[in-house]
Amino acid sequence: MHNIIELNIKLKSEAQIKASGAPESVISDNLDRLHRIQNRLSKTVNFAFYIKNTLTNEIITNVTPQWGADSKYSTFDNATQEMLAGTPYEVYAAVIEPLKPGDVFYDDYWAYTKIKSFSFSAYIALVTSLLLMSLAFLYLVFVTGRREKGGEIVHSLVDKIYTDVYSLLVFIAALLSVAVG
Repeated sequence: MHNIIELNIKLKSEAQIKASGAPESVISDNLDRLHRIQNRLSKTVNFAFYIKNTLTNEIITNVTPQWGADSKYSTFDNATQEMLAGTPYEVYAAVIEPLKPGDVFYDDYWAYTKIKSFSFSAYIALVTSLLLMSLAFLYLVFVTGRREKGGEIVHSLVDKIYTDVYSLLVFIAALLSVAVG
């Protein structure tokens, strides 16, 4: 949206930029920006826009007359709103569906679809892992510290170390592993 508005309302054309009377560095920057935007927009096949100057009824669009759409209102970001502030322009834009290969909208949609389909498998793996972890935890609760089935719980050497000393030993081991790593 920002690029469409900047190109068609602010920059417009090379001739207009050169005739603006701005300093040479500003003209150079604006010409560079114009070419980058034109290059970026030439690679979009799924984006439609309609800009209308309400004072002159001038229309700038890449929409064919047969094209129709279901309207869904959305607001622009602050930079886009600032560019339109105080101008007589109305701007409408849409992503045309079904998507055709060849631009970022299509690529991002298929990447999203691929990730979305994978997320169901990830949820299944998560639930399965949590179930297995719970079963393993329950098993450990019943067998930890026992030398024989149904026998007395016997404390090992680690169980006899004070908590603060044990924490210090774990901290030292962590520092050593980071230093070695």
